[in-house]
Amino acid sequence: MEIEGKVAIVTGGGTGVGRATALDLASRGCSVVVNYSRSRDDAERTAAECAKKGVFALPFQADVADDAACRELVAVCASELGQLDILVQSAGTTVFVPHGDFDKLSNEDWHQIYQVNVVAPFQMVRAARGALEASGSGEVVMVSSVAGMVGTGSSIPYCASKAALNNLVITLARALAPKVRVNAVAPGAITGRWLKQGWGDSYDAIMKGVAQRVPLGRPSEPEDISAAILALIGGSDMVTGQVIVCDGVPIKAWTRGVPFEAAARTQLENVARLPFIHRWVAAMPDVHFGIGATVGSVIPTSGAIIPAAVGVDIGCGMLAVRTTLGGSDLPDHLRSVRSAIEAAVPHGLSRARGGRDKGSWGTPPADVDQAWRPLGARFERIAERHPKVRKANHRVHLGTLGTGNHFIEVCLDEGERVWVMLHSGSRGVGNAIGRHFIELAKRDMERHLATLPDRDLAYFEEGAEHFADYVEAVSWAQDFALANRELMMRHVLTALRKAPGLPPFEATEEAVNCHHNYVAREHHYGKGVFVTRKGAVRARAGELGIIPGSMGARSFLVRGKGNPESFESCSHGAGRAMSRAEAKRRFSLEDHAAATAGVECRKDADVIDETPGAYKPIDAVMAAQQDLVEVVHELRQVVCVKG
Repeated sequence: MEIEGKVAIVTGGGTGVGRATALDLASRGCSVVVNYSRSRDDAERTAAECAKKGVFALPFQADVADDAACRELVAVCASELGQLDILVQSAGTTVFVPHGDFDKLSNEDWHQIYQVNVVAPFQMVRAARGALEASGSGEVVMVSSVAGMVGTGSSIPYCASKAALNNLVITLARALAPKVRVNAVAPGAITGRWLKQGWGDSYDAIMKGVAQRVPLGRPSEPEDISAAILALIGGSDMVTGQVIVCDGVPIKAWTRGVPFEAAARTQLENVARLPFIHRWVAAMPDVHFGIGATVGSVIPTSGAIIPAAVGVDIGCGMLAVRTTLGGSDLPDHLRSVRSAIEAAVPHGLSRARGGRDKGSWGTPPADVDQAWRPLGARFERIAERHPKVRKANHRVHLGTLGTGNHFIEVCLDEGERVWVMLHSGSRGVGNAIGRHFIELAKRDMERHLATLPDRDLAYFEEGAEHFADYVEAVSWAQDFALANRELMMRHVLTALRKAPGLPPFEATEEAVNCHHNYVAREHHYGKGVFVTRKGAVRARAGELGIIPGSMGARSFLVRGKGNPESFESCSHGAGRAMSRAEAKRRFSLEDHAAATAGVECRKDADVIDETPGAYKPIDAVMAAQQDLVEVVHELRQVVCVKG
């Protein structure tokens, strides 16, 4: 959802998380009704600060435990502001009673806590339903607690009420879909006067213990939880019925100004909770939800590797070479250039039974066979121990492009010099190796899968039965991918030298060949670790990398700044803004043709899922990582070959 111009009700909006959320919404151009029950002065002060940000803000007293008051609150919002798009349910209550002291809890305690923490959120949603549905994209975010998941908190009734609220979120999400999304954040301990009053003299000692327990070394602040709430509101329309834990999970994200969908954040939080994570997990500005693990993530691990985090497109990466050609040397019509490339490099996929896959070699050329010989000897040793990978396409895929987001492009830089750039990985054999070891990790951890936050995060511990085999196989696949790109580049340059209309030229020494789906041994913060980059490029100080845009957008050759907090990494591209299925639903052939105007490329329905609009804006992605890389060359494509 675009937050600017929307209208929100924030219950419990005068203090704590409610206040922080009201202010953050106002900063994004959203008008706010600041609800309060008893904290009138705080609510009026919050509303005044919101109004200073240029939006309409109204403090309004209503006890949300009272159904009539909920309905009046929504009615006033509708009459004063004419709409309601967002409901943030931050009001809550508890008593502070040790869990073992049953006799200190009264029935009134149970009733009051359940009424405010469970019944009141339902009443508010019921009262607001019509207005939220009328908005066309209504959003509800509940403030829950990790107490509802782990059973520790201020009192037993509080833990039980938050567990019930988590279930209510899922139930309401199903009942209100697709017109209204319902999600929740579940914080741990939050600094502020509420806990100070409840814990009294024990507050500082308890908070010190919290800081020692959580990975980030500090408890949450209201502003941290507000940021998570706004991420849910402004995130993917596909996320509903989710409870996002906010409990000091160590994630550092370079996502200012670019979308960071809640589903991707949840994936990263699951990874960050694993016991062998070194320091934190880094999210690049192209971060998005991925199968198995988050694309655009950097995962440093000590003594373990997660095969699904590396993925199945092992060693996928980029290669770019500058030629001695200038833009004026290119023919007016570039179809012949595209055709020459398509004829030189097998690409795409055909599934005809009994026929050869058009994306593979029938008979590999001599240089492919020569490159395969040392790879083949190593592969045979792997296949002897893991025969399931033997039947995968390997030799016949060496020097071939593949499908999906893999491409070959002819580009012009800021000086109108011609570059050839391509994107591919370890093809069918890498896919087979990845899938085999992902399933092997799950099998090896079968007894422990229930304790993992996600089954796909099954891992091999160093010294375990299959750890060394996986390291050997993934290293081999990365070498295959590197050779694959080098062979394709050689064949493309040879084809272009024979293409009609092009003068003789040479490739210069200005070239970059880098992985962005891989794992490597590195040294960070005084320790040797495995760094898995899934959709991320290593960006050591002075190291060159490539960050491609989409089919109709610019690409960038960059120089790393060696930022230690990102584990010397940067993004691997623009990053998808939506799924392939959503892109096919949303964009037409006319949209695609307009977005790729001036680029000699496919304009048919089979590449709609790769249209530029399916990706994040590359300029925003680059702006978000200015402390990670500097731009060396800016490339705009004039020819694009897709599989």
